[in-house]
Amino acid sequence: MCLGKHNLTTTELSEHCINISGIYCHEGFQYPTVPTVEFDVVLVRLVEDATPTDEISFACLPSEEEILPEGKKCYATGWGDETGDSVNPKASETLNQVALPVVPYDTCKRMDYWWFQVKTSMICCGYTLPDELQSVCQVVDTGFTLTWRAVDPTE
Repeated sequence: MCLGKHNLTTTELSEHCINISGIYCHEGFQYPTVPTVEFDVVLVRLVEDATPTDEISFACLPSEEEILPEGKKCYATGWGDETGDSVNPKASETLNQVALPVVPYDTCKRMDYWWFQVKTSMICCGYTLPDELQSVCQVVDTGFTLTWRAVDPTE
């Protein structure tokens, strides 16, 4: 796994590649057996510690009880398909990022949002007004990382 990577087509001075010793999927993730992306999260164990740099930093896991408040700014990053063409997708060469506010579950489960597809275990981010149409799907597609800043930077 290469940390600090920004461009997929070139080797960068900022990247540091480390071998993986384990991949751990959430026990509730059942796709494609169950056609949902609920619990779509994975942790990767590296064979050595990562060293923080200007391009590499740590993302801490929240407590099980933590609920992100409405409007909390989150950052989605990834190299997903930018074409919107499911037949001929093309991954972005450079890492994309979009800042999106948390949308409450009651809004996200509405029929004009994600309706029955959204589950209480999911974090919904995006904008509620048509002139603010930026979402994870439009910028980074699937396979993204969602992070946010803790109130206390030491957390």
